[in-house]
Amino acid sequence: MMNKKTLILIFLLFHLMGNSQNDTLFVQGEIGLRGRWQTGNLDQIGINPNSRFKIYNSKLNSDVLATYQLLKVNGFTAVSDLWIGSISRLNAHKKIYPMVSANFGFAESYRINSSIVMGAGAGINMIKASPFRYFQINGYAGYLDFKFEDTKAHTAAMIGTSMQSSLPIGERMKFSWELHTYHSLSNDEFWGLNNIVILYVEVFRNIFVTLNHQTIYNNQNIESIKNTNTLMLFGFQFQFHNR
Repeated sequence: MMNKKTLILIFLLFHLMGNSQNDTLFVQGEIGLRGRWQTGNLDQIGINPNSRFKIYNSKLNSDVLATYQLLKVNGFTAVSDLWIGSISRLNAHKKIYPMVSANFGFAESYRINSSIVMGAGAGINMIKASPFRYFQINGYAGYLDFKFEDTKAHTAAMIGTSMQSSLPIGERMKFSWELHTYHSLSNDEFWGLNNIVILYVEVFRNIFVTLNHQTIYNNQNIESIKNTNTLMLFGFQFQFHNR
């Protein structure tokens, strides 16, 4: 397992270091926190820290996202989910561009002990792209290692797709949508998707209230694991950039 994690970390470092060349950088980031604390008949505490950093220069741009969810109920850990993902694009301002992607994590709430999806391919800009407004569709091929709780790990070549968009709505709102899929090439039934929709409403300068809805679908029929899981979160987000 350590070798797999090392491989992912190398991928993530490559994404960031690729932008360290002598060129003018545009850095955009966001840091958020959602949480709940309840005592009495039901003692529970939940937190959801998350961060995202986008780094651009004239040739390469990288997008790295990390999110963690923790929920303890009466001293029992019901949810402990960590997801880290990244995508790097070369000449992303062009209509068609090459890209690499890497995602890994685990999720007690979805009975996923470990998940690694990584590959390389190409993408297309559906509209003229900028750091604040874009709609991109990507396709790639690579490696999949997926292990559900109490099952044997599935390791195979795979193909994946992703759609990413960020669109402003007036001066104080914006809409973000991401759809990621994976498809094993050794088992037609082994595929899934992750759909994320986020609405941002600016309440103070660079501070947003967020409404986040996520749908995760796994096509595998595994006892005690439902195919479709959804999650809705409310929270705050702080965003910054160097321009």
